[in-house]
Amino acid sequence: MDAIVEEIFANFANSLKDLIKIGFITPEHLESTNRNKLNETHSLIWGALFNSVHLTLGMKCVVAINRSLKSESMKKRFTPDISLWNSSDTSKLVGVVDYESTNSSDSRIFRRNFEKYRQHVQHSSYSNIPEFWIIVISLPSKKVSKSDWYSWDLIRKRISGYEYLKLLENPFEYWFPKFSEEYSQLREQLEKCPLYVVNLDFTNLRLCLPKDKAFSVQLGI
Repeated sequence: MDAIVEEIFANFANSLKDLIKIGFITPEHLESTNRNKLNETHSLIWGALFNSVHLTLGMKCVVAINRSLKSESMKKRFTPDISLWNSSDTSKLVGVVDYESTNSSDSRIFRRNFEKYRQHVQHSSYSNIPEFWIIVISLPSKKVSKSDWYSWDLIRKRISGYEYLKLLENPFEYWFPKFSEEYSQLREQLEKCPLYVVNLDFTNLRLCLPKDKAFSVQLGI
């Protein structure tokens, strides 16, 4: 794994542990789809990500929040949560970091996040292909209840009621094989830009993809 990416992950984990320790991040933020908490979750995670990137790269990169991107052949622009730009060459994209909360860590990861990655890397000029791309997802590795777990895929009839019950048994174990399968279809793009998928729940931050890399930090109880 790229040393810079590993350092970003380590700093991110430390920021999260601090937020958990003082009670700013609770299990409700990361183990339910409670809409009253999601805005808080996004703002806190974006803050921790910004802090970790700044600690790692300092003034070597300019950090942009919600700056839209578009390669030459893409029909529509898309807006990653965080993009990193070389401070000595403002046109050079260094990295992309996206965070998806519990509410959107579902089939939209490969329908949207993976697809935006694929299109951008495939259709961009060499100078605009980032050195790394990170997607942080939020899926608990435990049973969740119907009252705590809204399903975008169920509402849109992309999964059945039976599949939804399987999902509730363990959201991470339900979705990870599907993410892994779709990830394996990105071989051409992965040769140009490494894509890291990291899962965040209340207890752990762990790198899930690529499978041959390892990073895991215990966060909470």
